[in-house]
Amino acid sequence: MQTITFRPSTAEDAAHIGANLREADIKELSLSNPGEQPGALVEASRGWSVWSRTAEIDGVPAVIFGVTPSHLKGWGVPWLLATDAAMPVARRMVRQCHTQVADMHLEYEFLHNQVHRENEVSIQWLRWLGFTIGTVPCGPGDEFLMFWKRG
Repeated sequence: MQTITFRPSTAEDAAHIGANLREADIKELSLSNPGEQPGALVEASRGWSVWSRTAEIDGVPAVIFGVTPSHLKGWGVPWLLATDAAMPVARRMVRQCHTQVADMHLEYEFLHNQVHRENEVSIQWLRWLGFTIGTVPCGPGDEFLMFWKRG
C-alpha cells in the first residue's frame, strides 16, 4: 500500500507538481487565467496562501493545496492541484483531507472558489469533503461552477 504523507509545501513541491499537473487541472488553470503558464500559477498560489500543504505519495509530491484570502471578509479561497500520481490513492487521500479543511476553517468561517464543470474528479473530491457545488455556470465562458462551505 502506498504511503500518503501531508506536510507544509515548499517552492520545490510547487515546481514539481506544476511541471506534472493532471490534464484537468491544466485546462482549469488555462481557462481561468488565460495567457498564464499553469506551472507558474501553482507557484503563485502557494505564495498567495495563508498556508499550503503537500501530499506526498511514497515520498514524491503529488498534490498541493492551500487557502488564500478572499476579497470577502471572513472568507477564504481553498485550492488544490494534483498530478496523475494522486489518482490511484484519491479516495484514501480525501478521507485524510477533512483535517486539512478543518484547518482552513480555523482561518476562515466560509470557504468558496470555482471548479471547472468538467473536472469530475475535483467535483467528487469537493463533495466528499462536504462542499456544496452550485448548479449555475459562472466564471470565464460560463465554464465553472461555484463551490462553498461554512465551518
